[in-house]
Amino acid sequence: MSIQRPPTVTVVAILLALLSAQSLLSPLFQTEGIPAFVIYEGVALGAFGLFAAYWLWMLKRGGVALTIIASALSILLSAPGMFFAPTPALQISIGVEVTIFALVIVLVALPLSRGQTPERAIGIGVVPWTNGPHLPIQPRA
Repeated sequence: MSIQRPPTVTVVAILLALLSAQSLLSPLFQTEGIPAFVIYEGVALGAFGLFAAYWLWMLKRGGVALTIIASALSILLSAPGMFFAPTPALQISIGVEVTIFALVIVLVALPLSRGQTPERAIGIGVVPWTNGPHLPIQPRA
């Protein structure tokens, strides 16, 4: 079974799966100085992110919404770590993670990732009140 998915969806699904797997496995890394609540919510968000990445990868209905929700929650719950993490290296890695989650939201929100042609994505040849191509009016002779 071959699914034709747009390249941006492939990139977003892989990025989300990698970041979610890292969050899911975060208790295996050094967690000294990090509150237990942060570790637990990271594991929960990692599991939810993997679920969203799978739905996006399989092009299931709601996959885009789940991806945006998972990424937005990850940004909201990880952003304070950029300022309050115990080490500068951890602050930088959280900043990179937040940036990648923001990139995931931008890429999944692009019209091209929703299967539209480039012409339709920017509105070339489409009359707004129809879903078909614009047919030019021929002058009468």
